[in-house]
Amino acid sequence: MSLSYPSLRPVGALALGVAVLLAANLLAVTGSQAESLKPFFGHFSGEGVANSEQVVELGLKERDLDVVIEPAGDGMTVNWTTVVRRDGEAVKRSTTTIEFKPTDDPNVFKAVGRDEPLGISGYSWAAIDGHKLTVYILAVDARTGSYNLHSYERTLKGATGMELKFLRIKNGKPKVIVQGTLKRK
Repeated sequence: MSLSYPSLRPVGALALGVAVLLAANLLAVTGSQAESLKPFFGHFSGEGVANSEQVVELGLKERDLDVVIEPAGDGMTVNWTTVVRRDGEAVKRSTTTIEFKPTDDPNVFKAVGRDEPLGISGYSWAAIDGHKLTVYILAVDARTGSYNLHSYERTLKGATGMELKFLRIKNGKPKVIVQGTLKRK
C-alpha cells in the first residue's frame, strides 16, 4: 500500500511569495530608517551648562560638548565626549561610543552589546521623533537595585545647529540637567 501526499508545490510557491514580500518590506523599512538618520550624520561641537544643586555647589557647571554621528551598516554609531570644567580648567573628560541597529519600528534603534541593564554598560536604545534623536541608557546597580536613566536629546536646528538636553534620573528623581548648543563642523 502506498501513501500519497498532496502536492506541496502550491504551499512552497506561497511561502516563497510571502518571503519575497517580507524581504521587500524589510528593505523598505531599512531604507526609510537610513533616510531618517541622514540629517543627524556629522560632527557637532559646542558648550553646555549643567544645573543641579550638587553641580552648582562644586562649581562644575561648564561643559564642552562634542558628538559625531556616523552611518554604521544599516544603522548608526554615536560617539560623544563631554569635558567638565571648573573655572575654565578641565577636571573630567568622558567619552561614550554606541552602535545602533534598526528595529521593526522605523524610528527606534537598539544598541549593539548594550542589552543588559545589570551589566556595566547598561541597556541602551535610540529613538527619532522628527528633528530629535534621543539616546537612552538604563543602568541598574545589581547590589542595591537602584537605577540611573540617562537621556540625551539632540535636536537639529537648521542645517548647522544642534541643541542638547541631557537628563540623569536616579531612582525616579532628576539629578543632573545639561543644556547646550552645538554647531556642525
